[in-house]
Amino acid sequence: MHTQHVNTAAPESSKTWDKGDPIPCLSAEVAENLASLNALSGMKLTGAETREFLHAGLHDLMEALYLTHSGNVLPQASMRALVEAAHIVQDGFGEAGAVLWGNACSRLKGWLANGRTGGQQA
Repeated sequence: MHTQHVNTAAPESSKTWDKGDPIPCLSAEVAENLASLNALSGMKLTGAETREFLHAGLHDLMEALYLTHSGNVLPQASMRALVEAAHIVQDGFGEAGAVLWGNACSRLKGWLANGRTGGQQA
């Protein structure tokens, strides 16, 4: 008896996520923060305003993501949102966005590893 291998894997896309695609089981707070981040990427602001609003938006997003954790792990929907946010920042905010993104991810990583205290600042 001969078996035949059938490739059932979905073809890979050149872009992992498209902006605005729904993410099943995503918390409402994380979804709202993603939408705000996406809207911010289309606004015409000065460089200083963009950095200020992006910093605040990323902080809020990381707080919302942190609230979804179990142990020190984020659920799949939150991880997908993190990837989506990375694409929004990469596509919409350039080098300044990359620096702020790195800082925000480091903050989230620290919160997941050590817990988050109420007095901690961004």
